[in-house]
Amino acid sequence: ARVMRINRAARSLLELGEIPVFAPVGTVVRDADLRSALEQSVASENLSAEINIGGRNLLLASRALDHGGAVTTLLDITELRRLEQVRRDFVANASHELKTPLTAIRGFAETLEEADPPDDLRRQFVGSIRANTLRLQRLVDDLLDLSRLESGGWSAAREEVALNEVVVEAWDVIVALSGERRFAVRGVAKVLGDREGLVHIFRNLLENAVRHTEDGGSISVTIDVDPSEGFARVDVTDDGEGIPARSLPRIFERFYRADSSRARDFGGTGLGLAIVKHLVSSMGGEIEAQSELGLGTTISFTLPLAFTVSSVTRPGQERIAEDAEVG
Repeated sequence: ARVMRINRAARSLLELGEIPVFAPVGTVVRDADLRSALEQSVASENLSAEINIGGRNLLLASRALDHGGAVTTLLDITELRRLEQVRRDFVANASHELKTPLTAIRGFAETLEEADPPDDLRRQFVGSIRANTLRLQRLVDDLLDLSRLESGGWSAAREEVALNEVVVEAWDVIVALSGERRFAVRGVAKVLGDREGLVHIFRNLLENAVRHTEDGGSISVTIDVDPSEGFARVDVTDDGEGIPARSLPRIFERFYRADSSRARDFGGTGLGLAIVKHLVSSMGGEIEAQSELGLGTTISFTLPLAFTVSSVTRPGQERIAEDAEVG
C-alpha cells in the first residue's frame, strides 16, 4: 500500500513532514497498528477502528474507492475519552462516598429498631446517625455546588471586597473547630470578586488546614499585593502533616485525598479543593499548592485588584486567635 496524498491536518496529527507521492505506507507510518489499518483499508470496502498513538486516541474510518485504493480519515478523540473516564470515575467515587454514611445510618437505625440497648449505647448510636447524616448533607451540598460551577450555573459577581475582612469572617464560622491551633491574618487588599464565593474559598481552605494540623499548630493567611501586576496573592499556610510529593499534582481533583483515612475521620468530602479551584478561576485568578511531607502546606492563589494600593501591611491589621475551645 502506498500513500497518494495526505492533507495538512493529518500530517499535523501524525507529526509528519512533507510526504513524497506514492511513498510506501511503511516508510511514512511508524506505528504498527496504524500501518496495519491503512494496509487493510485498500482490501476492505469499509473499515473503522480506534487506535492509540503516543497516548492519543484516534478514530480511524476508511472507505474503498470505485477505481481502487481507499480514503482514510482520522479523528482525535483523546479529550472525549478523557471526559468519559472522568465521568466514570466521578460516578464511582460519588456512589462510594454516598454509600459509606448511608450504610452506617442504616446499621445503627436497624440496631435501635430491633434491640433495646442501654441508654448510653442508645445515645452513642443516635450520635453516630446524626454525624453521618451531617456528613451526607455536606457531601450532597458540595456535589450541588460543584455541579453548578462546572455547568456554568453560577457566575462570579465583580464587586470590591476587602480580603482581610472576608478571611476573618470565614475563620469566625469555623473557629469552634480550631481547638488549640493558632491563627493569624497578615496584610490587606481590596480585590474584584464575589464576596460569597470568597467566603466559601477561605472556609474550605481553613477547614482543610485545621483538618490536617494538630492541636498546638499554626495556620496563617498572608495577603501580598503587587500593584504593577494588578493582582493580590494570598497564601494559606499551615505547619501540619503536609502532602506527599506524588499526591501534590492531584489535590485539586474531585474526590482525591492525599490521606483518605484522616480526611474521612475528620469529615472531609474530597470536593473542597476542586470547588476552590473553580471559584478562583471564575474570578480570574490562578491557584497552586506547595507542600513538604511533615512540614506543612501552602495553598496560594491570585485575585485581580480592585485598585492599586501603596502599602501591603498596616498596623492593627493582624488578627491572632489562640487557644480557641471546641464548642
